[in-house]
Amino acid sequence: MKQFTFDDTREHGCVAGAKSLSIDYPQDLKSDPLDWQKRGLQETASGYGARLRSTYKIHFEGKLRRIYHTCYGNASSAWIKVRGVKVFIN
Repeated sequence: MKQFTFDDTREHGCVAGAKSLSIDYPQDLKSDPLDWQKRGLQETASGYGARLRSTYKIHFEGKLRRIYHTCYGNASSAWIKVRGVKVFIN
């Protein structure tokens, strides 16, 4: 599993102060579902929300961090937050 740092990120054009990180290989992610995810449940009744927990984690800046999603339509944005900086995952 690759160890990512801020050196691997680039500026994200849509959100001021945010960064973007491209993941090239699925092996760079760790599957770690929560108990309710293993039972096939979703976090909100509608499935939409600003901070939905995913089943995946990523090694970033020396820590294993859970990836979150923001979803208000047919697509979602994956991200992590590190020291107050939102890092979008592509």
